[in-house]
Amino acid sequence: MSTSQRAAGSYSLLLALLLTGCGSSGSSAPVPVVTPPVVVPPKTPPVVVPPVVTLPAPTTGVMILTWVDPTENVNDTALTNLAGVKIYYDDTQTITIGLGQLIYEFTDVPIGNHCVSMTAFNTLGAESAHSPTVCEDVE
Repeated sequence: MSTSQRAAGSYSLLLALLLTGCGSSGSSAPVPVVTPPVVVPPKTPPVVVPPVVTLPAPTTGVMILTWVDPTENVNDTALTNLAGVKIYYDDTQTITIGLGQLIYEFTDVPIGNHCVSMTAFNTLGAESAHSPTVCEDVE
């Protein structure tokens, strides 16, 4: 008998012992087959849709930013845990606004072109992508 035949025979014997309960009390009842658990990937919180931003024409030294809070996540589910928005002003300043405020007034704005984008964030800390950047000349 070759080594591979002996190994195959040993495997068959081991399998037969496993299937018959390893020789326990002579019972011929079949051994139940255990189904492995189903692995469910963890749920990730949905990503928030960015707010809709509008920037009306500024007055001298003042810019008034208004927006509409998002109502859904990027996966089209309802956004039920919005916590607020962040305003990104000229890539140098971030302003965090709590829930319910839909307007922000920039005062003492230097003359020149200024740009703003926004993100929304939920109570789990998930932050949306940036809204489209809007820019205005302050004269």
